[in-house]
Amino acid sequence: MQTTQHKIQSRRVYFLIFRRITMNKYIIICLTLLLALPQLCVAANPIPQSAQTTAVAMQNPNNGMLTMMQALEKVQAAGYSSIYEAEFDDGRYKVKALDSKGHKVKLYVNPVTGAINVDRD
Repeated sequence: MQTTQHKIQSRRVYFLIFRRITMNKYIIICLTLLLALPQLCVAANPIPQSAQTTAVAMQNPNNGMLTMMQALEKVQAAGYSSIYEAEFDDGRYKVKALDSKGHKVKLYVNPVTGAINVDRD
């Protein structure tokens, strides 16, 4: 027969082994979740195309795209003057200028082709 002391000691050993195994499982689960979380966030919230284009343009403005100065030169070459506002937004250059008759126009310049689309105010 086992003594009471021996039974208690056996239970402690089993408890410690069980606790170590359980803790290892929790650690593995936590690490797995920690590593998977960024991929889950990206899959749930993909970056909009305009933000991707803007990010590429900011990292390397000459990556097959017109620079701001080149876009403004194209606008001036197309006959628009008095450029009073220009920005890169939504994957294209937005330029506000005056046409040949002095009317305000909003121009959208494609950063790859240089094509100009006109939106009259």
